[in-house]
Amino acid sequence: MKERLNFQETVLVNGIKVYGYPYDVSFAMIRVIIPLGTAHNQHPILPGSFHLLEHMVLNRGAMFPELHSFKQFIGLNGGYNNAWTFPFETMYEVDVPATIFQKSFEGILSQIFDPIFNLADLENEKNIIANERRRKERWYPGTDELSQYLHSIWKSSSLYPIEQIFGSDEDLTKINLSYLTNLHDSYFCDKIIVLLGGNYDEKFALKKLSEIKTSPQILSGQTSPFEWKKREYHEIKMDSVSRHLYCYGGITNTLDWKEQAALTFILSFLGNHIHGPLYNWLRVEKGWVYELTWFLNYETQGRWHMAFPLNNKAQVVAVREELHGRIQKSLEDKSLVCKEINRILSKSLFLYQKLNDFMNHAFEFLSIEGRIFTEEEIAGTIQSFSDVKYLLEIYEKHMSPIVTGEFLALPKTESK
Repeated sequence: MKERLNFQETVLVNGIKVYGYPYDVSFAMIRVIIPLGTAHNQHPILPGSFHLLEHMVLNRGAMFPELHSFKQFIGLNGGYNNAWTFPFETMYEVDVPATIFQKSFEGILSQIFDPIFNLADLENEKNIIANERRRKERWYPGTDELSQYLHSIWKSSSLYPIEQIFGSDEDLTKINLSYLTNLHDSYFCDKIIVLLGGNYDEKFALKKLSEIKTSPQILSGQTSPFEWKKREYHEIKMDSVSRHLYCYGGITNTLDWKEQAALTFILSFLGNHIHGPLYNWLRVEKGWVYELTWFLNYETQGRWHMAFPLNNKAQVVAVREELHGRIQKSLEDKSLVCKEINRILSKSLFLYQKLNDFMNHAFEFLSIEGRIFTEEEIAGTIQSFSDVKYLLEIYEKHMSPIVTGEFLALPKTESK
């Protein structure tokens, strides 16, 4: 198969790295990644600072000085523009018709590197961000009762408190135009990354990026370590749970990419609805579950779990007694493992069908690994999992009873 993840890398004299993906479409995609995010809100930088700066940058720039005029220029031409503050990056995104690429590219650089900060805008954005914080704080770091329990009571697996993202009301009150202007100076660092995809003018883009004056990045970011709070088996009743939900999972603080891929492979292998051994056991053979779910997230640290929504306590007891033996037996079955390898590699045919898929892939790998992996590399890693001894080592290191935790979420009111 032809390699589909060939990005063209250019490193400019000012340190800015540009990754281009020319694609025969009538539009262009622009991603400007500033290597500063929520993790960099460390004293003396106030909590919530970089998220507020992201909001302010989108309001006005030297090229589009009226409030939201750049957003309107993009949107009224059928394009899209937004931004996100991540733990270690802030990413600005613009998708536009190729016919307005030059003006759009120049415009987003103007917003990011030559913004206009207005006092009325600042007070308005503080109120908006306070409202955004209140929208999420009820269940933070989750989005509902169960996920909050998973990530704050079962495990402490939040990278930082919610105030570090959005700032408290007191923090936001302390931020003024002078502070924001000084903070914005940190944007001019030599670790900026730009992704370009589709039908774009590379020569024009490189010329404009070369004009940005940068200096070495000096700010460092920090996140809270993940740790267990209630690792041993326990039971909890919840309003939002309607079945006997048995959860089993772990914390993986140090993983190289192959280990991340192997853990993902194992979870997908065990629980998939095509031939997953745990799925076949609990649904096909026993009829105890409708579905199995699993979760894996890895940024600077990792957390994962599997959820088994069962009908009663007797089924939970049986699953707990047999689970690890069945996992090990499945991983020892090379024929079964190779079927899963073939399934995943065959499914890859359907990946990367849209330009946005390529851009997301690039951002994910640059953010976590510092480089863009090729399809050949990814496929080679997956093929290496035919070494079942390695998969068993991953199980022992990250999934065995001595390193994992478990709990049972019960409905507060039993169904009749």
